[in-house]
Amino acid sequence: MKKTLFVVMMTLMIFILAACNNQTTVAPTTQPVTTAQPTTLSPTTAVPTTVQPTTSGPTTLAPTTLDPDIVLINSVYDWLDLGDLTALTENSGRIIMPSTRQNATISWEISNTDYIAPNGVITQPHYSVGDQTVTLRATISYNAKQRVKEFSALVKAHPTPENTPPLMFETWNDYENGDIIPQTETGGLWAPVSGKTYYSEFFIVSSIPGSVIPGESKALEIKALYERQISAPIFHNYDLLVIEVDLCQTSGGSPIYIQTSQSAPAIGF
Repeated sequence: MKKTLFVVMMTLMIFILAACNNQTTVAPTTQPVTTAQPTTLSPTTAVPTTVQPTTSGPTTLAPTTLDPDIVLINSVYDWLDLGDLTALTENSGRIIMPSTRQNATISWEISNTDYIAPNGVITQPHYSVGDQTVTLRATISYNAKQRVKEFSALVKAHPTPENTPPLMFETWNDYENGDIIPQTETGGLWAPVSGKTYYSEFFIVSSIPGSVIPGESKALEIKALYERQISAPIFHNYDLLVIEVDLCQTSGGSPIYIQTSQSAPAIGF
């Protein structure tokens, strides 16, 4: 409606301006003046303007070419993984920290080498110190470009003495009665000491005449006739070990020793 009125008003103004500019003189007349009937103007119907959409295809961007050095470094970054580091102990095995991959160099920084050594060996903290978090920071380098990846490792402290699980608990129940030597050839904890394969005999027995084997266990009967020995490794870094052994020895028998890896007798019976 506003557009229609505007058109009408402009028409009237043009009409009035045209009349004012006309220089014709009208002589007075004695005829009665007839009042002109108002002209009825039909409202102008505005025709909506239809805007045709502009047709154009999608803009095609040229693909961005990445630096091949960055692509290589990112590939090494995604590949690099140290496994589960959430509860490390000395039994977890050492951490493998690679030094190269796809011609890229990987250098490492370790926040505390007291607990994770540069060669990946783990040393558990004393129980009084508590668990320790160690950050392993890898810097991947190639053609003077670098990217850093960090790993967080939790090294568990040793348990208190009263909560320390046994390093070894042997009942001999995993062996069949009879000579133990053939049974060690298929694997297991025990094995003959290298170079000492003479005449001593080792038999698994389920009973001892005149004695009771405690704890529903079997027993290892040793006939120490000569140099032959068997051993089982116990790995530790404790200052003190408590060894409990149920030992029966015939009168006049030869001494029995528990030895260290240096073959120096630690305990003798």
